[in-house]
This record gives sequence, structure tokens and C-alpha cells, in this order.
Amino acid sequence: MSAGLEKRLSTVGHIGYTIFMNRKTYDIAVIAGDGIGPEVIAEGRKLLEKAAELDGSFSFRFTEFPWGCDYYLKTGSMMPPDALKTLSSHDAILLGAVGRPDVPDHISLRGLLREKTGLTPDVGGTASTSQCGDTAARLLGDA
Repeated sequence: MSAGLEKRLSTVGHIGYTIFMNRKTYDIAVIAGDGIGPEVIAEGRKLLEKAAELDGSFSFRFTEFPWGCDYYLKTGSMMPPDALKTLSSHDAILLGAVGRPDVPDHISLRGLLREKTGLTPDVGGTASTSQCGDTAARLLGDA
């Protein structure tokens, strides 16, 4: 340990050092999707990062994947063959809006995830948008 780091830790104290060393990092697979998906996911990531910063006991490591209907139109597949194995190494999947008028719903990523993994993405929300906006504004300091 460097002398500078040791000095800073001594001012924080042993408890702060223990919290830092035991900090949990969650690996999040990010599939921003299509349409408004990338914009919504970008704001969601800001909110998650701010929550982690305020709490201090956890952090996130995000890995982005380009899968969605645009990917399908370029490759003929919603995801590569090893995608589910890749996703299974993550703690969670942050999935944005998926779909385009020129790609049938039964092909969309949402349907593929449900069929292959048994996962059921949230397709309805659990709080009103005003509740989410108010909470986000408080966390991000915009309120």
C-alpha cells in the first residue's frame, strides 16, 4: 500500500477501509434495445450509479451489448448463438425497449429472452412515471 493511500485511510478510519474493501460490485449486462430504449437506459444508468455513490457499499460494472432489432436486421439474428451463456455470467440484465414496426413481435428480443431463459421482462412498470421522476430528481440533485 502506498504511503499516500495509507495516510488517507488513516483519516477515514478502519471502518471506512473495511467498507471500501468489502464493496460489492454488480455486473450488469446492458441491452439498450431500440427506439427510445437507449435514451431511457442511459438515464437509468445515471440513477443506478448515483444510488451506488450515495450508498457507498456497492457499485456497478456495466457491459453493453448491441442486441435488438437493428442487430437483427444486420445479422438475421437477435443475438449471437452464445448470447445466453454470455448473459448468464452477469448479475442482472438492464433491458431497454425492444421492437420496430418492420420486425415481427415474435422475433423481438423480448420474446427470445422469454422463450430461451424463462425470464419475464417488466413490460408494465411498477410505479407511476411521476413517482420515478420525482425520486430520480431527488437522487440526482435536480429537485
